[in-house]
Amino acid sequence: MMAQRLLIDARYVDGSPSGIGRYTQQVASRLAASEHTEVTAIVRQPEAADLIGVEDSITWDVEPNSIRTRYALGRRVDWSRFDAYWAPFNILPERVGAARFFTLHDVMWLIDPSFCTQSAWRRVVTGTFYGTAIPRSVALADAIFTVSHTSRRDIEELFPETTGRVHVTYNAVDPSFRPMEADEGWSVLSRWLPRETPFVLCIGQGSPYKNHGRALAAFWSAFASEPDVKFVLVRRFERGPDPILDEWMDRPEVAKRVVRLERVEETVLKALLAKATAFAFPSLYEGFGLPALEAMASGTPVITSNLG
Repeated sequence: MMAQRLLIDARYVDGSPSGIGRYTQQVASRLAASEHTEVTAIVRQPEAADLIGVEDSITWDVEPNSIRTRYALGRRVDWSRFDAYWAPFNILPERVGAARFFTLHDVMWLIDPSFCTQSAWRRVVTGTFYGTAIPRSVALADAIFTVSHTSRRDIEELFPETTGRVHVTYNAVDPSFRPMEADEGWSVLSRWLPRETPFVLCIGQGSPYKNHGRALAAFWSAFASEPDVKFVLVRRFERGPDPILDEWMDRPEVAKRVVRLERVEETVLKALLAKATAFAFPSLYEGFGLPALEAMASGTPVITSNLG
């Protein structure tokens, strides 16, 4: 059987930890190693191809979830080279001249944009983008992948015509997320935490559905009288204000117990997950929630919500 010629849009792979980036890198690298597929990757920088393990790549330094992706990508690709195209980040371009597949992780922007942003202008601008791009992508797709039965249910409720075209392909954890020996990991964390410091870890991109403000409130309720326990928050703070989180961080006695990290390398992320006393993941909505799985694989107790 001839190998299928697959074009993967891997522009989320850039070496920094992100949910979709890690998902794309892991799936793409395994497809690239398969004898049944010949994989070409679209990357923002040429070195990203090495992270995936592909020899053939197309460099296009454009934001993946963007209008240019929707309307320009299809015109840039020589589709005679490919049998199929896969986008792992919720939208499909127009004018794809091959079989069309994409992963729709969740439909939060369609269910309730306030899950995604506190900003009124982002709810209008980004909400309008996804409000048109996702339905159009659903209509274009030969098949849709999603990461949980919760997401499949939500997709099929919004788009009944997709029944039978939505396939649950679970997220999986990289084997390198594992428990660490007693001495392992602390040298990586010593920049922020003294050795053996007990800490509660919270990770997320910073959108409202991650519920970071209430996570900090819960931490304070549990550990206010235990000053040695820290709260480590790995979060993209540029995502905008979080009124509940800001209110708690305005209290000096709380703020001095919080270690704020904007972005971390994967070695730091793995050490944090393995050395945390507990991992807090109280999301208001999740399509899947990969960090909870990574924490469990690292041997760390997980405190999470019953949603998603």
